[in-house]
Amino acid sequence: MNRIEQDQPIRRILVALDSSPASLAVLQQAVALAVTLKAELLGLFVEDINLVRLAELSFTQEVGLFSATSRRLEIRYVERQLRAQANRVRQALATLAGRAGLHWSFRVARGIIATELLAAASEADLVILGRVGASSRGKGIGSTARTVLLQATQLTLIVHPGVRLQLPYLVIYDGSPVAQKALVAAAQLTPVQNSQWVVLILADTPEASQHLQQEADSNLAAQGITGRYLWWRSMDGPAALRLIRAEGCGLLVLASNGTALDQETIFALLAQVDCPVLLVR
Repeated sequence: MNRIEQDQPIRRILVALDSSPASLAVLQQAVALAVTLKAELLGLFVEDINLVRLAELSFTQEVGLFSATSRRLEIRYVERQLRAQANRVRQALATLAGRAGLHWSFRVARGIIATELLAAASEADLVILGRVGASSRGKGIGSTARTVLLQATQLTLIVHPGVRLQLPYLVIYDGSPVAQKALVAAAQLTPVQNSQWVVLILADTPEASQHLQQEADSNLAAQGITGRYLWWRSMDGPAALRLIRAEGCGLLVLASNGTALDQETIFALLAQVDCPVLLVR
C-alpha cells in the first residue's frame, strides 16, 4: 500500500473580505481555523475597478433606497465609501485576530476582484472564500468564487455564513494522486485527534474497493483518524447531494480534477450543499 507523503503544511491563510455581514461571518471562521493551524492570516479587500470606472462616467446615476430620487454617482463619493468599507473590514480583522493572538496582515487592492484574489493567493497555502460576495443574492456560486475555483492552484475552502467547519468530514476517494492529497490536506483541518470520517470509495469492483479502503485506512490511521467506509461504483451530482445530506457532513472534501465528478457537477454541489467544502488540486 502506498503511504501518502506529508503535504505542505498550511502556514498562511488568505481570506477574501468585503463589507457585507456575511463577510464578517467568513472572517470569524477564518480566525478560528488559523488558531487551529497556528497559521498567519492575510485579509484582502478589493476595490472593484468596475465600480470605480462606472462612477467616472458622466451619465451614471444612483437612486436613493428610501427617497427614490436620483443623483449623479460621483467618483469622490465612491472612493470615500470604499475607503470607509476597507477601514471597517480592517478593524474587524484587527479585533478578531488580535483577540485570538494571531499574526495577521491586511491588504487593499484595486482591480478586478477575482484577478486580485488569484494574485494574492500565490502567497498563501489556503484560500477561504464565501460562497457569494457582497453583490450576489440568494443561492448559487458567485462569479468571483467560480473564477477562483477554476484557476487557483491552492487549497480552497468555501464557507457559508453561520455554518462552522465541524465533524464528520466526508471525503470522496478513488485512489488518484489528487484524492490522496485530499486526505492529507483535510487532516490538517481536523481540530481533534481520534476523529472519524466518512470515506466514500469509488471503485468498479469489490476487490478494488477493498484495496482502496485498506490504502485510505492505513494513511488515515497514521494521522490519528479512523474511517467509516462506503462503496459506490459510480456517482453523479444528485446521488452525491443525497449522501451528503444523509450523513450530515460538517466538511465535504473534493478533489477538483482527476475524479469521477466533473467540474460542473462540483459547482452544482457547491451551490446546494450547506456545509463548508474543501477543494483540493
